[in-house]
Amino acid sequence: MRHEGFNDPSTNLLDRLDVHLAEHGAAAALLPVVPFRPATGDVGLELRDPAWPASPAGRLALAALRQASDPVAFASGESGASIRFADHRLAALGHALEQGGADALATSCVAPGSRWVVNFGDPNTTKALHVGHLRNVALGNALASAAEALGIEVKRQSRVGDFGRNMGEAMAGYLEHGGSLTPQRDGVKGDHLIGDCYLRYVQGLPVRAAAAAPEERDGDAALSRERVVQRDAAEELLARWRTGEPEAVRLFEDVRRWVTDGHDETYAQLGVRIDRTLFESDYLEHGEALAYRALAQGVIERVASGATMYVTGEPSYPHLLLHRRDGFPTQHLRYVATYDATRPLL
Repeated sequence: MRHEGFNDPSTNLLDRLDVHLAEHGAAAALLPVVPFRPATGDVGLELRDPAWPASPAGRLALAALRQASDPVAFASGESGASIRFADHRLAALGHALEQGGADALATSCVAPGSRWVVNFGDPNTTKALHVGHLRNVALGNALASAAEALGIEVKRQSRVGDFGRNMGEAMAGYLEHGGSLTPQRDGVKGDHLIGDCYLRYVQGLPVRAAAAAPEERDGDAALSRERVVQRDAAEELLARWRTGEPEAVRLFEDVRRWVTDGHDETYAQLGVRIDRTLFESDYLEHGEALAYRALAQGVIERVASGATMYVTGEPSYPHLLLHRRDGFPTQHLRYVATYDATRPLL
């Protein structure tokens, strides 16, 4: 179908090519393919039917394409055919892009009406964004931006880890090493302040003896920060927060706000927006209800120590620890709870 605005020099060049091939009777026979590293042309043309060039219709179409010079230049040989876009078409498109014209590539008609959720970022509220988070941000934002350019409605989402062993360590670290500093009063970036306190607390932890419970000895790398019961200030603060103790609640909210404000500053510097943030602490009760139902239905099991497990049946990752023996919900359960509770948002 002829692209609306075909005479506009900023029109999508591949749409222009489709129209050009159709006008010369070659649309059904030649398949445009954009090469990763263009050599002889901007677009290669693959034959759908090897016998087509020798047919009467093929000879007529190829002759017409060779004589045409606008909007594209055509070349064919023994190795195949290629298209090179006319210089003035590329120059016009480049000018439109430089001027920041709306939909300069004319791609928003590709997938209008589609809706995507692109989840990326996923930091913890304990420190600044590290290179792994920035990798997630770069890839996720690129995917979201490409989708938007195709006319897709995109919601940029980030799941933030604000509960777990490391959050307790950040809270305890601030009490021990923060010296009553605040980002607003002292002009420090909140994620850097809390990150330093968190690191100092973790570095000061005593080396723990080998755990007695099998689920604490299994070496689950994903739970390296919390599969072992510590019974220290970090875990005490989390327990107090869960009971609603006002001082622990204030500390939790301060630490989370300071870190997320710092993350937002970084996103702004990168020109990245986050449309929706999911805090895993909002779904802890959903996780407990989910685990209760799963136990009742035999989907997960409670082992001798009191911990709950999901047996995967996969040799590479035989089981997921969902609760520690002290009832602490692990990262695995918190992830499942967050995404199960927010499925309607998708």
